[in-house]
Amino acid sequence: MVDCERVFGWLNYRDRSCLGGDGNELLLRVRNDGLPPEDRQRAADLAARAVKEDDDVLEKAETLVCLAYFWMGQNLPERAQACLTDALEIYQKDLGQYRRQAVVFWLLGYTEWRLRLNSKACGDWRTACLIFTKLAEDCDDARQPEQAAWYREKLDEFQRDLAMTPEEALTWLNLFEPGFLGEDLVELRNQMLEAVNRNDQSLASRLARSLAALASSRPDLDERAEAYLECGLAYYQMQDMRAAVHCIQEAVSLYRPFSHQQAVARWMLGLAEWQNVDLQLDAMTQWALSLNIFRQLEEEANLSGQRERAAWYRRTIDILSRAKVRCKLS
Repeated sequence: MVDCERVFGWLNYRDRSCLGGDGNELLLRVRNDGLPPEDRQRAADLAARAVKEDDDVLEKAETLVCLAYFWMGQNLPERAQACLTDALEIYQKDLGQYRRQAVVFWLLGYTEWRLRLNSKACGDWRTACLIFTKLAEDCDDARQPEQAAWYREKLDEFQRDLAMTPEEALTWLNLFEPGFLGEDLVELRNQMLEAVNRNDQSLASRLARSLAALASSRPDLDERAEAYLECGLAYYQMQDMRAAVHCIQEAVSLYRPFSHQQAVARWMLGLAEWQNVDLQLDAMTQWALSLNIFRQLEEEANLSGQRERAAWYRRTIDILSRAKVRCKLS
């Protein structure tokens, strides 16, 4: 994952810091690794109180982001999340702060991921990617190639990280045709996801077993496979990787060979296997198989004149290939 310290450093790219005055003095104490932890936390609490009285909204927002970064380092993601949420609200009111919005969205996603709010984290990371894409295009229009290249370089890192989450991969499943789950399975799936989001693992596990059992009796193999894939994601989010791998393997075996859905399932299977050191070679194999299917599908889309579909495969293959290489080198 992109290092948080690096992302934090992008907040003021080509801009001056908005910090100053007594608040900055407190932040210097917060950042001073030589001080005892209790002194740094006391300074952070004082800075949080002082920032409420700050009339300079951009200084207030930057102070909140700095405090969030500190709380991340103290392993207090809840406090970091609260600071980033407040900072984002400020930046969203100023139409000129798009880059800072994107940085905060990404950092907010990082804290949410640590809090196991995976789906919300991925949503915020997607928003950061969309903003950086727009900023790169704006720089192209303004004939600022150096800045456009900077945004695309950072966007590339964001997209590779996002592609390595099963939540993102599942969004690809039904891009080109409707999902196969019947209404009863959708309702059970939604109950399962709500339980996961509430961190009620006992209930979520029971619902996942019920969903898999109900799906297993369905004659439509695509419906059964999609249900197993949803269960696999839920188990992944509950960090039960053994169950996640089992469910996603079932989905892979049920989907039509070399189909778009099987390619997505194989990518997700690799993500679950990668969490187990003993299965990382298997993960690499699944990712390679997934990419091979996507390449075949891109060729078919080109031959049939489906330009948008072919373009999606081309972009996705590029992102996934580089994400796979980075894992191999890690």
